[in-house]
Amino acid sequence: VNDRHETWDAIDPGNSDARNLAEHGWVSILRIPEDDDRSTRERRKKSRRTRGAFARIETELEIDQPSGKTISYQRVDGFSIGFALSHIAGRGMEPSARGHLTFGFGSDRVSAGFTVLQPLLPHNALWLKFSGYDRTDYTRRTGIGSLENSLAMTFFREDYRDYYRRRGVTASLVLNPWPWLRLQGGMHANEFSSLDNTTTWSFKSGEFVPNPAVDEGLMRSLFGEARIGRTFNYLSVTYERSGENLMGGDFSFEQITATYRGRLTLGPRAHLDVRLMAGSNFRDTLPAQRRYVLGGLGTIRGYGYQSVLTLDPEGGYTNADGQHYGGERMVMANAEYAFRLGGPVTMILFGDSGMAWEDRTATPSFDELETSAGIGFKLGRKADGLRVNVIQQLDTPKSDALVQLRIKRMF
Repeated sequence: VNDRHETWDAIDPGNSDARNLAEHGWVSILRIPEDDDRSTRERRKKSRRTRGAFARIETELEIDQPSGKTISYQRVDGFSIGFALSHIAGRGMEPSARGHLTFGFGSDRVSAGFTVLQPLLPHNALWLKFSGYDRTDYTRRTGIGSLENSLAMTFFREDYRDYYRRRGVTASLVLNPWPWLRLQGGMHANEFSSLDNTTTWSFKSGEFVPNPAVDEGLMRSLFGEARIGRTFNYLSVTYERSGENLMGGDFSFEQITATYRGRLTLGPRAHLDVRLMAGSNFRDTLPAQRRYVLGGLGTIRGYGYQSVLTLDPEGGYTNADGQHYGGERMVMANAEYAFRLGGPVTMILFGDSGMAWEDRTATPSFDELETSAGIGFKLGRKADGLRVNVIQQLDTPKSDALVQLRIKRMF
């Protein structure tokens, strides 16, 4: 509730029952008397289970936008338009599915894919998940959404994704008995190929940075993922292994990445967010599409994309274009303190630090970490919203401060 001057938010003074929720801070709790009828209680319990199962289905189908038309703009396919259709199971052991079809007018390429979820236990606690695809794809490294990336392309001639063609299948088992626990294991069989830029237009003059080449060939791998926690507080560990006569294919590596994300609520208007990440390859060489890339949006702010990298003095990795690209191991830490000033305006103080190493046997040193800090202001009460950041590199204090616009939260 607001005070009588409507200048700040507070807990309802007439209700002493309050709770500190991770996503909203302190909130008042209003209790509605339950019907003592047993059948009514059972219906409510079943309804809660069903809603939770629907939410997990949407997550597994990677639904980041409603079914219907999809529009984007990026450097290798240009302006793209497509359609996405989803079927969410409403009863029993019925499967759920999602499919998409997209055409890029710049590249004259069609991208298509589908995902099917078949429940194996009641209440969607265990699924068989199968996906097939032949599409323009990218490795999720920065958290940049399609809308945000398309706007950056249109107005600033910036594309924060590196693209490749991926054709193949993925099959896995997903155990998700509760919203706070998710275990997945399965296999990939993917054919990768490089893509070139086709886009030339933007409101900002200049040339687009070329899309980097990937390591082409067939990748067959086994993977696993464990995630414990919820949206703002979780620990996840991912593992992938390929080669060494495991399943055949053209690649050989063994990669582990761990992420901790935590939120500490400091009052009704303030919270502290922290993200810690570490990853490494333990055998042979990571291909470009699996390498660790730090610098820029979503990673170490204030530095250029892929610029936070320590090169291997023995020569290191180069892609098909002869360019150094990404590291074999990585550490990164991000912290943000957010304080709502009033109304929809939130002030955010933040700091980032990290490094990627091209040599997988390198010993990480704190002296090598690149660090930046800054202040931002966000409009809107939700996690996402229009945000302006002013960032300064701390390792090169004489460098110019960078102004950055975002419409999604950092992590």
